[in-house]
Amino acid sequence: MSLDGRFVYFANRGYDTISLFDVSGEAPVLVVERDSGVRWPQHILVREGEILVAGWDSSQVVSLATDGGYLGEARVKFSVSTPGWLLTDR
Repeated sequence: MSLDGRFVYFANRGYDTISLFDVSGEAPVLVVERDSGVRWPQHILVREGEILVAGWDSSQVVSLATDGGYLGEARVKFSVSTPGWLLTDR
């Protein structure tokens, strides 16, 4: 979920995409579905201005910019063997 609670991010492993849903109304509304930039998006970590996505089968963690219902293109942050879960120090 976005930090303000308005959006939910969904990793679709079958298609290797990230979907953005607006959940501020009575029913969720699909805003955009974007290529995740990784194979088998395992986990999403929401941070201020971006989401990080761990790609299990691509051994990469990517970042997608978020801005008011916008989901940017994936950019590789770093490579690591089979990333599973992303943790924060909060």
